[in-house]
Amino acid sequence: MAGFWNCFLDMPLQRNGINPGFLTGPYLPIYGVGFICPLYTFFGGLLGAVYYFFIQKHMVNEVIWLSNNLAFSFVIGFFFGVLTLDIAHSMNLVFKIKKFAKENEILVKFEELKNSIREGQERRKEKINYVFAFKTPRHFADLLDEYKNRKNK
Repeated sequence: MAGFWNCFLDMPLQRNGINPGFLTGPYLPIYGVGFICPLYTFFGGLLGAVYYFFIQKHMVNEVIWLSNNLAFSFVIGFFFGVLTLDIAHSMNLVFKIKKFAKENEILVKFEELKNSIREGQERRKEKINYVFAFKTPRHFADLLDEYKNRKNK
């Protein structure tokens, strides 16, 4: 719920966006928030009941339709292909960040790194990419060095 709020409601008000997820593509995984809120639990249960009693029977019909129209499976294959590439790209970034953190013996906070890159882009007046937060004309190693220097100050 917090991810939805940040992406679709709060971001346009602030006129800046940071992709809140681990993945870099057009997907927003839903993460746990680390605590249990009775209000969210209640509404989560309510949404689950609405899905079960009103939506699930339609979903079964859609799956049956899909099994009768196999050509549409191309679209589903495309979706999972993009998701697979996104996961591979994101894991590659994580391995680079982990290697850098280990070599420099520092703790790299993912959101802090994204913010550092964005601030550098704004300072250099570079184009800011919402989806690919780590995509800049500079090398990724340079971005990590800049992050380390800012963190040491």
